Amino acid sequence: RGYTTTKSITTANGVVSEQDTVRELLSQKQALLLELKHYENNTKYNDDYNRQEYGSMDNVGVIPANTRLQIGISTNDETKLKPHVEISVSTNNSTIIRAVIVFAEGIFKGETNVVHPSPSQLNSELSVPIILPKDIPIDIHIKALVGYPNSIQYHVFELTRQLPRFSMYALNENKPKSLDSYVEFHFNERLQRVCMWINQTFLLPTDMEYESGPNLNVNLKCLRDDTDLVLNFEANGKTTIYTENLLLASDLIQSLTSFCNTESLESKARFPKEEEKLKQLMETLSEIQESRLRLGTDIADRLGQIRNLVVRAEDSRINNITEMSKYYNELNMLNTELINGYNIRLGNYKEGVEAMKYINSVIQKASRLRVGQKSATLINHCRNAIKNNNVEGLIKIIQNGQP
Repeated sequence: RGYTTTKSITTANGVVSEQDTVRELLSQKQALLLELKHYENNTKYNDDYNRQEYGSMDNVGVIPANTRLQIGISTNDETKLKPHVEISVSTNNSTIIRAVIVFAEGIFKGETNVVHPSPSQLNSELSVPIILPKDIPIDIHIKALVGYPNSIQYHVFELTRQLPRFSMYALNENKPKSLDSYVEFHFNERLQRVCMWINQTFLLPTDMEYESGPNLNVNLKCLRDDTDLVLNFEANGKTTIYTENLLLASDLIQSLTSFCNTESLESKARFPKEEEKLKQLMETLSEIQESRLRLGTDIADRLGQIRNLVVRAEDSRINNITEMSKYYNELNMLNTELINGYNIRLGNYKEGVEAMKYINSVIQKASRLRVGQKSATLINHCRNAIKNNNVEGLIKIIQNGQP
């Protein structure tokens, strides 16, 4: 281990503080001497262990020099736990794993998960369950504490692995149910290359290979909600993805086209549940618009009545004070009605914002079912359909990519 470049600390006057530099170098020297001492002790213990001068190394902080940490990542849906991605950590000898620390962003609370079995359950293997909330590739950093059951000090092994983007999907051995939601497109790529994409983006027990046949079928299920995913690739280029999840379909297409460097892709999609919800939300927006106009007219009428009552109340205060309370009571009633109307408008506004957010998200997902200019064209057509309140036209554009 070499020394890094000396960091000089400069005062406000630009003069190097020699005392601080010497103090920093002495601190580095002590740390390096301590590290060197640990290495020497480990070497001595390993040499003695190889000569069998010690019957057991259980209570000292050393392990055999050939100790290796082995990592396996797979899907698991056969345990009492929720279906998950399982990281299996093991050693290649009689040493035990005292604890495993997994660092990953966006998976654990605090971005860290620590697994430490009780002393009676210590062995050379340890499994860490992980549930990924989103379909994105994630880098995980693993630290494992390796030693013996009676060890006071442990060796720390560090490894880094990347989980594939669609790790939360496992092979489905059962026959999938009939799905009426799908996206279909023509994809000019060899099925062998498609297999490479599948092996890279999914966690499969063994690599998938295509040798011959008219098509390539992959039946999967989601470990989050147990929904089906079917990938059907035909040798003539026709490709169909069956899933009820529009976001998943768009992610798959973007991942596949990015892997194969496809610059343009047109597709046809059918997602009945999303289409029905779009109809309901568009109708809701129309009702909100009508309600807003009606409430605006009512408010204008109320304001006219309020101005009239204010004048009458002030006149009554001078000429007929007994009538004044009646006018102010009427003013209070009108004010209450105005507040109620405002609350209704506020509720309608929030509901309309949520509806527009969902509609925009569906349009964005539908645009990602296409690649290149086709994607931008679909967004423009959808905007025009919404502006004209053309619900049927909007759904047709999402299905076919054009009016």
